[in-house]
Amino acid sequence: METKQGQTHWYLLTGLLLGLAIGLMIALLIAPSENADALPSELSPQAKDDYRATIALAYSGNQDLERALSRLELLKSRIPLTCW
Repeated sequence: METKQGQTHWYLLTGLLLGLAIGLMIALLIAPSENADALPSELSPQAKDDYRATIALAYSGNQDLERALSRLELLKSRIPLTCW
């Protein structure tokens, strides 16, 4: 592929930068991916509080203490669960 003298290939760099910018906008703003398979220990502090509230509601419905404790252990909190 021969080019005339003085002609450059800036269009390749421009196309690459535009492709990266458009790809980032699509990935971050238009269609971001969500991790639906997160472990309870990987949740944010607010989500952990919501998870604890859900465990309490489930416990109030079925009174299964072992299951509630096993769910709380999935959070890997610093609060010891043996005090129950």
